[in-house]
Amino acid sequence: MLEHLIESKCDLIEDIDPPCPPPSAFIGQLPSVNLSTTCNFTLYLGASSNESEYQITYSIEQDDGNFVNIEQTEWIQGEADDLRIAVGTNVNDRHADVVLIPKTTYRIVLSTKNSCGNTDQHAIEFTTPECGPQQEEGGEIIIIIADSGEGGMRIFPNPTYEGTRLEYTLNVDAEIEILFSAIGHDGAYGAPTLKQTDSGYKQSGSYVVDFQKQEMGKGINFVIVRAGDEVHVRRIIQR
Repeated sequence: MLEHLIESKCDLIEDIDPPCPPPSAFIGQLPSVNLSTTCNFTLYLGASSNESEYQITYSIEQDDGNFVNIEQTEWIQGEADDLRIAVGTNVNDRHADVVLIPKTTYRIVLSTKNSCGNTDQHAIEFTTPECGPQQEEGGEIIIIIADSGEGGMRIFPNPTYEGTRLEYTLNVDAEIEILFSAIGHDGAYGAPTLKQTDSGYKQSGSYVVDFQKQEMGKGINFVIVRAGDEVHVRRIIQR
């Protein structure tokens, strides 16, 4: 009888206070700004105290209106927190968690999981503005960005049918990394690969990097240029 009463009470306690409360996920803006005109902003990744893990997925919109995943984090232990974003280059926010491509429509999905494996998701969509580096007091911009493309950084032709060329100009001597990510046959983006022949220590001046047609997948690809502690991201469309 005593064992029966104990088991009944345990069942009652679990009904009142279940061992795995349902998870929740939410993405908000800090502060409330227009994401299509601001070159740096913070997204608040909200979740209940029931979360044990979370995951962030980044997708970009293609010409046909469909979204393709370009990056997905592993499941991260703990509760989701703020996500600081810079657009175009991390010069716009030296402490950014991620740098997004200018003039691109994104979908960011927050997935949360509780200790029982139950999940919840919340997504936000927005289009990033055309953003170049912004000079900060006491800071130094290594790569010049020129709207005309002369004496600055540009990719041309873009869109392309037969390969393309990256042109960039350095203000100072710097260690340069050129990374490129092409879409695979399965429609997924591969991990960025280093173009070793075009990377390394460079003196101030102008440089060109050629991308052959066979290096790129059909659709949206992207190139990442790291110059010192600067990160620049540009999109390439292969027709």
